[in-house]
Amino acid sequence: MKQHLSVLMLITRSSIYKVIAVLIAMAAAQAGMFGYVLHSNLQSGIHHLESMVSSSGIAWVFAAAFLLLTYVISRTGCKNGSQPGYTIQRLGISERSFFIWQAVYNTAVYALLLGAELLLLMALARYWQTAANQDLIGAQSIFLAFYRNSFMHCICPLDDIWLWIRNGILAIAMGMAAAQYPFRQRRGKTLQVVVTMAAATLAFFVRGLGGEVRDFFAI
Repeated sequence: MKQHLSVLMLITRSSIYKVIAVLIAMAAAQAGMFGYVLHSNLQSGIHHLESMVSSSGIAWVFAAAFLLLTYVISRTGCKNGSQPGYTIQRLGISERSFFIWQAVYNTAVYALLLGAELLLLMALARYWQTAANQDLIGAQSIFLAFYRNSFMHCICPLDDIWLWIRNGILAIAMGMAAAQYPFRQRRGKTLQVVVTMAAATLAFFVRGLGGEVRDFFAI
């Protein structure tokens, strides 16, 4: 078991600081974009949280962070002459076990991305709540915004259990696809499923209420 934990630590150390840097950059960019749109809309008399989230374009920043994280974690274990690709053969576990641990780590990274985005959306919603006209804000305004805005709802599906399941399946599938990249790259194979998986995930991720058919195709 010690050997397996050592491999997991090796995988984690190879990219965790880059992952944290991407998440910090994502949060900073989204906060700045939302803050600009918030003050512009308030001056124009627009007070709906969901409208500000849509017009701020923070969903595009989330998509960019998703792609950048996918690139970062997919490079772990590639045979490029300096990184863990050449040391895998010297590890005390099989390459199949290395793939499994890398898939587990990758899935955790995608879960961290979703969790970080949820926390940021909640923080932005609280900031909106303090800045907007209090006479136009109800006790359920933030709750309703997570239903009305498709991006917010897909990050936090609330009682939409099917969407929680879909997000979990997509995170696991992307984690496995990103782990497959170095596994195949070390064998000189160029066809990579992670590219198709990432494009499909972005294409199907955001959907409105009642989009179970879209979720079916996404899965």
